[in-house]
Amino acid sequence: MRLNPDGRGYRLALANGIIYWPPETGAHIIPTQVFAVWKNLRWEAGPMGYPITDQDGLSSNPIEHMQKFQHGAIVQNAVGLNAAVYGRIYDR
Repeated sequence: MRLNPDGRGYRLALANGIIYWPPETGAHIIPTQVFAVWKNLRWEAGPMGYPITDQDGLSSNPIEHMQKFQHGAIVQNAVGLNAAVYGRIYDR
């Protein structure tokens, strides 16, 4: 278990993802595919903030999975492509 870079909470790396625990949002599992997108956005220091849910299986076209963050979401389509939605588009 490692201290998060911002000094709030901890993270634990697992084989298929990572668990992040900051006190303000609680512990959430971030799957490897979602983590890769979040990493490119500078993790919790970026525009998304910390995760606030685990990944949900929606099974509705075109979105198959979604994980919500403090200021956005990372969605996965039916063919496994992940994308971050945040800012004004997410707020809408």
